[in-house]
Amino acid sequence: MRPEADMLADRNCGAAMSRSAPAVIDDPDLWDVVVIGTGMGGATLGWRLASQRVKILFLEKGRLEVLAGRPAAESSPDPETRLRQGRWPDNLDMVVNGRVVPLQGMRGCGVGGSTLLYAALLERLESHDFGLTLSMPHPTGGWPVSMAEMEPYYELAEQLFRVSGTRDPLAGEVPLRLKEPRQSTRLDAQLINDLETAGLHPYRCHVGIAYTEGCDECLGHACPRQCKSDAKRLCVEPAVRHFGAALRTECEVRFIEADSAQAQALIYVQGGVHRRVRARIFVLAAGALETPLILLRSANTYHPQGLANSSGMVGRNLMFHVVNWLALWPSRWVREAATGKAISARDFYRSGTLRGGVLQSVARKVYSGDILAVFQARLDRSRLREFPGRKALLRILAKGIERLAGNASILALLVEDLPYPENRIELDLAGRPRLTYDIPQELVQRNTYFRKEVSKRLRHNRHFWLNANIELNEGHACGTCRFGTDPKASVLDADCRAHDVANLYVVDASFMPTSGGVNPGLTIAANALRVADVIVRALADPSYSRNGRNSAAGVA
Repeated sequence: MRPEADMLADRNCGAAMSRSAPAVIDDPDLWDVVVIGTGMGGATLGWRLASQRVKILFLEKGRLEVLAGRPAAESSPDPETRLRQGRWPDNLDMVVNGRVVPLQGMRGCGVGGSTLLYAALLERLESHDFGLTLSMPHPTGGWPVSMAEMEPYYELAEQLFRVSGTRDPLAGEVPLRLKEPRQSTRLDAQLINDLETAGLHPYRCHVGIAYTEGCDECLGHACPRQCKSDAKRLCVEPAVRHFGAALRTECEVRFIEADSAQAQALIYVQGGVHRRVRARIFVLAAGALETPLILLRSANTYHPQGLANSSGMVGRNLMFHVVNWLALWPSRWVREAATGKAISARDFYRSGTLRGGVLQSVARKVYSGDILAVFQARLDRSRLREFPGRKALLRILAKGIERLAGNASILALLVEDLPYPENRIELDLAGRPRLTYDIPQELVQRNTYFRKEVSKRLRHNRHFWLNANIELNEGHACGTCRFGTDPKASVLDADCRAHDVANLYVVDASFMPTSGGVNPGLTIAANALRVADVIVRALADPSYSRNGRNSAAGVA
């Protein structure tokens, strides 16, 4: 165990604190709820709770303010630079099929979490993502909540994050109350016509962007115009300003103190000082890679495998999405810059019983810096990573592709990743994160199939795949604390409360038992709103004591 975990074990056994352990300053307040992380899940839940006059405290690892606008260096290795950009400060390696490669996904770190960097594409899952249907088996047997239970929270999340778009023609009569999308450009209209001619069913992307004058859509960096729907602006700031929530930044949560059934306090470090904070309920929302590490670091006498980990599932079933980048030219030349996040189609979301994903436009221009980042990532994972002069050669190649792309639109085809227990994040013997992912052959086969289907349908348009067959979208990590009905096979119950710990909840992407075929953001937000209502009802229960100890704790 780490020294801090040793200290925790001693305290839970009633022993004196280790002399070598750092001094800890106790917070005098007892909070109703402490929320760890201010990304999509934590910020949304915190806003909902604060609006119900729940006494909450946000703890955020990153900074209150980050640099907005496109940074000069997209992938700096310097932790200080990364923090200023709102990125996770530490690089993390991942073992993929036995080879060590750098994790390339955009992990946000700052108030707002990864919503500072995300594309703001906010789409719903489909009914078969939640459970078995007559025509579609489910890889896990189904989620413990249904689409019908999630639907009102999807609608609330769409309103909260100001989602615009149009109805998916393949969705049937699902009611949608989205904002009107921005007016289609001539290129948008041409591409929609081309997709319809190819027999596809395009619709306007469901996106949380207001498109103020000069909008650059801000993929991969914080928005300087406040028109992207990030969780800082729409959730944390109103919760603090209007509803009395408290926010502490630059706080690194080390572990949670717990007895056999309840979380008692958590220890965090701020400015080099160790602090202890107590609450009736704790909510982890630190992200699908960090939340399981906090639970594993919280191992003690009562929870020797890690907190909430009697199932051994904490950190397992790690999923991403496969992302396939496609340059698509319109059938007719249009004197206009390429479109941005304008068009989606779900024709490749499934094929028979095969699970695919959404096809969506993501960028209005092919920037050489973005191309360079993709090529550099590929080279870093190849045997040519030590090739002399590689960076200069890649820069020339990226500039050439930028010129050739012209008015091509860049589309992304997502393909669903499925849960496998051996794909996981864990702590090694020295307490360092260890990330392991083996690409399953069935994923390779499904991805190849859907790429061929896209090329077949778009054969009359000039198009070009920009990446190799498998590229993991590491920014979509999920599944590492899955919810379910069986405590032996899941970490959380249907309310996202830990099976083992009565007053501990998880509301980031960790909870998802399957990844679905769309960006996870809207589902994380909708679920966080749902869980917030569960917590409000629990706190209102007269039998729920001020220290959180009762047999019905956390139960709606």
